[in-house]
Amino acid sequence: MPTLSKQDKIYIVNTALEGGIGYWSVCEEYDCDEGTATIRNMVFDCKHYGTTHRITPATVAKGLKVLQANNQHGTLGRLLTGDYDACDADACIQSALYGDILYG
Repeated sequence: MPTLSKQDKIYIVNTALEGGIGYWSVCEEYDCDEGTATIRNMVFDCKHYGTTHRITPATVAKGLKVLQANNQHGTLGRLLTGDYDACDADACIQSALYGDILYG
């Protein structure tokens, strides 16, 4: 699988935070230049409610591997080519944190 630069991973983190994951999480701390954030899961009826996660460019790398393993080739392809949207960035973060896409 092709690898992304650190800056490309930061862009994916920023896209997720600024448009993709806000419907299931709240951001408690965010550094857009470094692509890092602390988020809390806010889905009341799930086992992950209240769970806090640290998101970094390494989270994106993990999410890409999980997307590949889960045969999410469309999403993976868009992320790798830079032709992604907030939904793809969200799928990457969810895959890294939960091993699958749980919401959306």
